[in-house]
Amino acid sequence: MSGIFRIEGAPLAIAFLPTWGRWVRAIAFSLQLSCCVSYAATTTISGTVTTTAGKPIRAAVTVHDVSTARVQGQTPFDRQYASKSDGTFLFSNVPAGKYQICVEAPHENVLDPCLWSPTVNVVDISNGAPVSGLAIQVATGYMLQVHVNDPSALLPAAVGGTAGPALSVMAITQTNQYHNFHLLGASATERDHYLPVPFDQTLTLAISSSSLKLSNAQNQRYSGDVLQVPVRIPSGGSLGPVVVNVGSR
Repeated sequence: MSGIFRIEGAPLAIAFLPTWGRWVRAIAFSLQLSCCVSYAATTTISGTVTTTAGKPIRAAVTVHDVSTARVQGQTPFDRQYASKSDGTFLFSNVPAGKYQICVEAPHENVLDPCLWSPTVNVVDISNGAPVSGLAIQVATGYMLQVHVNDPSALLPAAVGGTAGPALSVMAITQTNQYHNFHLLGASATERDHYLPVPFDQTLTLAISSSSLKLSNAQNQRYSGDVLQVPVRIPSGGSLGPVVVNVGSR
């Protein structure tokens, strides 16, 4: 006895075969899943990173997904790749969509275009076609540094390379964009933070804590444990590290 049945539009063949004197039912089926599961086509993005002076650089190059909503249940495609010494990079298996290309290279004082560029450059691969020969030129600036003295080791571990929940270190632009400083180095009682910033642009250096006492290099406490000072680095100029002392309230 045999028959053909259908489950959710897919054929299901059932046969009854005699084995060792018993009837054993063998089921062979093929489910057509195209209605329910889809596999997104992927492609590649490749190119070269250079400074505006034409120097190829090693850098951390990130594709930042701007076409996927950053809400629970969604998984944006953000990936980072180290460019080679000749500045070349290649991202493979990139889903169709729209992407910003971000670049970080602290050793070259590179200004990340995702933070500092006045225009947002977006690579559109919605049609799934590969993108090659992408030429990314990045400006360079000055590495602004903040040195934190923490003699009692009160600060918790830094989070994601930034200062951490107990200490906020950032630069605020004139258009009210907030850029966190990154951790350059740390010991049990000291930390150094950095942020490449543009020349000839006035910024507000903002350092604050909701739980610790903050003071300057002369141990003069900041009012409200908040430091906000304007900073402007002229072309070719420099500024020594801003020193902040951390203590118990």
